[in-house]
Amino acid sequence: FARSAASMREYGYSADDVLKVTEAISTGLKISGASTAEAGSVITQFSQALAQGVLRGEEFNSVNESGDRIVRALAAGMGVARKDLKAMADDGKLTADKVVPALISQLGVLRDEYAAMPETV
Repeated sequence: FARSAASMREYGYSADDVLKVTEAISTGLKISGASTAEAGSVITQFSQALAQGVLRGEEFNSVNESGDRIVRALAAGMGVARKDLKAMADDGKLTADKVVPALISQLGVLRDEYAAMPETV
């Protein structure tokens, strides 16, 4: 997430914001049950989206396919239906100034959900 951190700082976000978004993505991937390869792909695509300032196209599709819980958190944080996110992504409306606060707003929910998950052996 070093690239994400640099991109987020360019948009005026603090180091604390970077940590919160990183934790939200990481926790969402764990809840989603993403494999290591899937998680790596989502992180790469999300970092690229932040560098561009907008989550759309291939980046959105990667997050949507492998990070189901991240997409649901994003929808909840933005106050929209999940089904509307694809159209928003296609229209270039999932900009960093909307995505970052939306994910940060859902961090507590993601933490609670992860803490409530049964431990696996």
